[in-house]
Amino acid sequence: MIEDTRIEKECSMAGQPWTKSDIEILAVEYFTVLEAEIAGVPVVKAEALRRAQQALPTDRTIHTLKDRCYRISEELWKRDLPWVEGWKPPQLVGQSPNSDNVATTIWSAVEPMAHGVRKRAGDVDEADSDLEEAIARGDDPLSTPGPEGGPDAEQVITVSPAGAGFGDPESNRLVEAAAVEKVTDYLEARGYVVTDVGSKKLGWDLTCVGDAGDIHRVEVKGVSGATPTVLLTANEYRSAQEDEGWELAVVTTALDSPCLTFYTAADATAAAAPMVYRLTLPGVQER
Repeated sequence: MIEDTRIEKECSMAGQPWTKSDIEILAVEYFTVLEAEIAGVPVVKAEALRRAQQALPTDRTIHTLKDRCYRISEELWKRDLPWVEGWKPPQLVGQSPNSDNVATTIWSAVEPMAHGVRKRAGDVDEADSDLEEAIARGDDPLSTPGPEGGPDAEQVITVSPAGAGFGDPESNRLVEAAAVEKVTDYLEARGYVVTDVGSKKLGWDLTCVGDAGDIHRVEVKGVSGATPTVLLTANEYRSAQEDEGWELAVVTTALDSPCLTFYTAADATAAAAPMVYRLTLPGVQER
């Protein structure tokens, strides 16, 4: 189980201290709302709050959840990041700001998700962008030497908003969807509350909360064949190194007889080998 950092008592309207895990559960819904607002898609905030209320391991009132959302907004506002309209930072409405302890714990919980917001808002340096953001324009395939490394051993890598994989874009989408469905069904059958956060570019696809409040950040990879050879984007690799509870779920023969295997972050990073490098070069100069 992920070790919780408890926020001081002032952070709880109901008298029950909020843990870092509690904030992470609420933040998943907060950033779902924020992403919809950025995209101009209608969203019902009350539904997001109800989902968070159901996922939290202890009873929380809707009023308390709103207060936490205001305080998440404050940490984003202080860093010049987008925040949810209607959930205004307390400082902007004349209320007491977050204390240092509350601010530190909230930011530690939401920073990985805020990283995705920074990228959508164009505030992250290009060098830190995902592989797909660095070289993809839609579903652009590129050829690169395959695992054998020979001159004729070429494979097609497709880089898209969904991530990176071997093969053509349409086949990859089908395989990935089947893999996500397999992993979701597996975890929900074991009592986890599973939220698909793949579109947020956090570095994992599924946020999974157990009955005891334990959080697993699961990156899902689907393979059409039986050999578990997959690609991680730069952001997924970063998340494997930095984010607690990160796991890799690989579904082989995803479209036929799906076979699911979980790998730890350590296993995934130890097996990783670079295949593509991004270069930012100076402009053409006369000679």
